[in-house]
Amino acid sequence: MKGVLPNLLFVLLIFSAGCKEKDKSSQEAKELFLRINGEDLHIPFDRVSDYFDAVTMSNEFEAEIEVLNIRAFDYVYINEHQAEDSNPVKVSVPRLFPDESITIRYARRDVEETVYIRTLHSSVPEFITTGEGKASGDFYLSFPLLMAVVKMNNQGDIIYYRCPVASPATNIGGCWDFKKHVIGGNTYYSYHEQRNELNDRFLIEGYASGERVIMDEQYRVIKRVTLKPSSKYEINTALDGHDFYMIDEDHYIVSSYQLMAVAPEMFPEGTEHNVEGCNVVAAYLQEVKNGSVVFEWCSIDYPELFVLSDDAFPAAVFDYFNKENKAPDYVHFNSVDIDASDNNLICSFRHISSILKIDRQTGNIVWRLSGAADEFNLTPQQKTCGQHYVRKHDNGWITVFDNQNNTQASRIVKYRLNEEKRLLEKFQQFEGNYFTEACGSVVACDEPNDICVIGWGIPGSSTPAPFRLLTEKNISSGEIYFEAGLSEKYSTPEYASYRCVKCR
Repeated sequence: MKGVLPNLLFVLLIFSAGCKEKDKSSQEAKELFLRINGEDLHIPFDRVSDYFDAVTMSNEFEAEIEVLNIRAFDYVYINEHQAEDSNPVKVSVPRLFPDESITIRYARRDVEETVYIRTLHSSVPEFITTGEGKASGDFYLSFPLLMAVVKMNNQGDIIYYRCPVASPATNIGGCWDFKKHVIGGNTYYSYHEQRNELNDRFLIEGYASGERVIMDEQYRVIKRVTLKPSSKYEINTALDGHDFYMIDEDHYIVSSYQLMAVAPEMFPEGTEHNVEGCNVVAAYLQEVKNGSVVFEWCSIDYPELFVLSDDAFPAAVFDYFNKENKAPDYVHFNSVDIDASDNNLICSFRHISSILKIDRQTGNIVWRLSGAADEFNLTPQQKTCGQHYVRKHDNGWITVFDNQNNTQASRIVKYRLNEEKRLLEKFQQFEGNYFTEACGSVVACDEPNDICVIGWGIPGSSTPAPFRLLTEKNISSGEIYFEAGLSEKYSTPEYASYRCVKCR
């Protein structure tokens, strides 16, 4: 008995300490700390609302909800499933809809409370859809001024969203270029997340300093990408949000805008410039493989680009005196693709209305299509103006979303080139439904049947509300299968889209 009593006393002391610790944690806790689909959500006890938003949700998978400070509560129930320590509760989410929610019921110090997690984030705008998509795949929407990406199916139902910052659309910030990558049987998703604190050197229109977010097949973040240090250039690490080419998880091509000084001797003869040189915003591309930079390209190394100004854009864009513009964005890169026939890059530069093929080994400009230095003898009617989203297809066609900032009649154009002879073999144009002042995209979803998905980007001032975001149509016949737009409440520039693409 002498040995039993001390041991029993010890157990009682430990039990008492545990109870006191639980009581203490219950008294000190000021919030319910949840992790929903890998993203944290803090619900304060002194809240002003019982409804909250999760950063991300999908109805393709069960939602996983973990209570990270569960020991501070008597119990926690999630849709009537009791939560346990370090054991996420899996909840079925049939659809993502503003009026549907997940119920969280918890008690602390014998007082029960209930809060609700919306299945659709409150900052996602209201979509109006008509028809049904015909080509296989889903629609991927992104917004330059809204911290949200959305995945929508052919019936117009939202099946996934991610809203990394719960801020109103009027705040600066956006998520650009949301898309799916299928590589070697593996599925990835990625988008560009604007983070202005990454770039303190300049701020220009149409640029989103930030990082690329890469997610796995269940939308879990696995990597965040910025620029690697360069041995050739003095650069900041912020990425640009316009495009991203993923070759595999550790091999990709990224872009950035960099503020760089141009010495006077770098300008071609006849170019008007400050005799002491000036600053410009240069386009910079970087290819990274297994953590190492294997290719980089910078526009200031190619002086011939300084003379390709386009009158469709303000003169300040080409201000090589730095009088009106301290950081003229003279080329404005906006898309990159790899030509599978020779492994070189095909890039779009909006402000010079030019499409360039760039040698992926030497960086040399192989050819120039459209713009003032066009090498394929395009007629004025065949040339693009302020174009976006240039893609080369296996059948040899190049598709372009042509904003046509000069005529304000946006369209889709297709080119088939004889690159060796610098000849345009075939040209096709398809009238657009609306004028897109900036951004925009076109995806050839079913080329044999001429089915394309067009993302309308940022509408021009003459484009009537409510805004269209995307159209799936037969570009030959003009037949529209599906459209998604915004309700009149959200038809303001803050909610305009960046790109709307379709991915299988």
